[in-house]
Amino acid sequence: MAAPLIIYRHAIEFPNAHAHSLQVVSNICGLAAEGAEVWFSARSWTADTPQQRFAYYGKQVPEQVVMLDAPQSPGGIRDWRGLRSRWRLRKLVDPARRPVFYLRDNGLNFRTIIDLLKLRNALNARIVLECHTSHQHKAGQEEAKRNMRRWKYAVELEPRAVREVDLLVAVSEGLREQLVGLSGRSGPSVSLRNGTDLPQLAPLPLAQRSGLVYLGHPFAAKGLDDAIKALALLPGERLTVVGGRNDDDIALIRGWAQEAGVADRVTVTGAVRHDLVFEHLLRARVALLPLKHGSGSPLKAFEYMAAGLPIVASDAKANLEIMRESGAGVVVPVKDPAALAGGVRQLLSDLPAAQRMAEGGLAYAREHTWQRRARRLLDEFEKLPAPRDR
Repeated sequence: MAAPLIIYRHAIEFPNAHAHSLQVVSNICGLAAEGAEVWFSARSWTADTPQQRFAYYGKQVPEQVVMLDAPQSPGGIRDWRGLRSRWRLRKLVDPARRPVFYLRDNGLNFRTIIDLLKLRNALNARIVLECHTSHQHKAGQEEAKRNMRRWKYAVELEPRAVREVDLLVAVSEGLREQLVGLSGRSGPSVSLRNGTDLPQLAPLPLAQRSGLVYLGHPFAAKGLDDAIKALALLPGERLTVVGGRNDDDIALIRGWAQEAGVADRVTVTGAVRHDLVFEHLLRARVALLPLKHGSGSPLKAFEYMAAGLPIVASDAKANLEIMRESGAGVVVPVKDPAALAGGVRQLLSDLPAAQRMAEGGLAYAREHTWQRRARRLLDEFEKLPAPRDR
């Protein structure tokens, strides 16, 4: 039997420092490890060769992964839209393979989905959309974004794309229910959390570790500024920030630390290749997840758990489901540095309880590796009849 064929479309540049691209490359590697053949297309490449693109994340290109590069393939056509793109796809894809087109939520990807729907029968294809947010829901909260081109496409085209694809994958159950309700979808949909790789070394007991850790860059919604303010309320504790894409990011983080009076207790690593992240996480005693809003499934939560760390998380929707399921730490009010500091004190004052939370989180992470996630996806794809099977 031929390997399943997944045509994976990334509608922005690749590689880049954002978590969504790490999620994409991890998902692709998991699918390849489970036996799928993956054709990978990005809107543009920021590294010349496939090896360089995957090495950005500390990964090797699996043999089963093929890059679709410009100008010889559909991946080289802006947005994968228009007659030329559709013609090239029809020449490239063998309908007997029953391909799956896999796309993440993005304004330009929604446009692509509308075009792919026209080709579904000709290519004998199934179309899968993975969603990490609801643009319709956010539109009412972020008026300034309504004039952005991609945002406008997302708000206008998301309902049709969500409603008409063969399978909707949402990264939380709450988000799945929200998308189904907003779009009127009646077809198959699943909630599927993000995942993690596992460290090569087993985590040490918390009693042999020290300090707080935050993984990520200083993006506005992620709450690193609140984490630094919380540190000011925790005398004697140190915070390691595993992130900072460039000099501007590092200067911003250090500026926050200076304002909070904790500059001497904050270490900023700068950008760390993803396969080296666990070297920092495995040294810490408590992890911080002060997300300010969102309904997705934060990658760093799974990486914290894989490192055997108890977590102090805000009660943003994106955190609640996985914290409730895993029991990996404590949840505190969002945008509240004092509450964040209180959560840290709670864990540090009862290390045996914190250790039990860390062990629960580690067990949860082992059930949510990228390869296990990929296996679940492939099982869901098998349930979808291709147009010529119906």
